[in-house]
Amino acid sequence: MLRNQQVTTSDLTGVLHDCVYSPVAQQDTSMTKADESQQERYKGGVVPMEDIEKHAPEVRTAQPQITDAQAELVHVILHDGCNPTQAAERLGRNKAWAYNTLNKQHVIEYRQQLAMMTLGWDATQAMATMRELLTSKSQYVRLEAARDLMDRAGFRQDVVRTPSTAVQINFNVD
Repeated sequence: MLRNQQVTTSDLTGVLHDCVYSPVAQQDTSMTKADESQQERYKGGVVPMEDIEKHAPEVRTAQPQITDAQAELVHVILHDGCNPTQAAERLGRNKAWAYNTLNKQHVIEYRQQLAMMTLGWDATQAMATMRELLTSKSQYVRLEAARDLMDRAGFRQDVVRTPSTAVQINFNVD
């Protein structure tokens, strides 16, 4: 059964390699393969700092209560892809401050808006990649891609499991 299969990172890397370089995947990879300049921009971090700096002023005008320290925390997390503890260490702050800051509503909104502005096009490329995975050789990868796309389309089927209260008692009479 598919659920009992163990999938390792190397398996997924091989599957992704097969998808990207198979003849089916090469029909139209303009939406899924980043060109060399895009790849170069993302080498330093999750989101290029130049994109963050480009969009941050616009988002900060919509969120005037964001302080410089709060904005810097969000920028470090978006750029480096690190967790709040690591970001706090890089900024010379304590981790309690970072977690408390990230739980504030205006910081949450700032982070979401900035992420949407900087990652918007990449989200469409990610969706195109998911569609490509539907043609993978691996049944498991195809199944997971199909489930993900169906969930995103709103066709999620949550199975309601009712606990069984049936009891079977066997008596051996000799």
